[in-house]
Amino acid sequence: MKPPLRTKSVGTKLSEAEFALLEERARGAGLRLAEWVREALLAAPVESGPDAAEVALAEVLALRSLLLNLHFRAAKGEPVAESEMRGLIERADGVKMQRARERLAAVRAESKTDEETEPEEASAAHSTLLSSNRSVISRVKSTKNFSTRAFLATRIGRRSSGQIHGFSTTPRTPPTER
Repeated sequence: MKPPLRTKSVGTKLSEAEFALLEERARGAGLRLAEWVREALLAAPVESGPDAAEVALAEVLALRSLLLNLHFRAAKGEPVAESEMRGLIERADGVKMQRARERLAAVRAESKTDEETEPEEASAAHSTLLSSNRSVISRVKSTKNFSTRAFLATRIGRRSSGQIHGFSTTPRTPPTER
């Protein structure tokens, strides 16, 4: 059976880099460029609501927020009352979708090449990422507990350098005597 006759077309302008990227993706799928573009457009989601990845990221970020808050308090030896726990949960649930969208926007902005990225968009995404890391950094600076400091330091990816703005994450060992 023959496929239906296609008589309509859709056109767009692309940069050299965008065109090369589409060609590479079509080649990777084993299709001609026109076939790959048609399939990609027809497979695009129709709903304007959050996609599954966005919802999953939101839940992970809410859990991360709860875990960090509880671990921080436990490391300081502070009990968490039921009302405080409910407040932490409500706050994490209240901002989880916004944070997920901000993180996804930051990742998308970061993955674009310099010529494709709008300066204002990249700046906003960068600011969002920096403000998120600043809150973790302030927690790291405020605790004297080594295990908490190391745990929080790994959350922002600074563990490999052993430093967070001048604060060492490795315990000091006294010099050995000979």
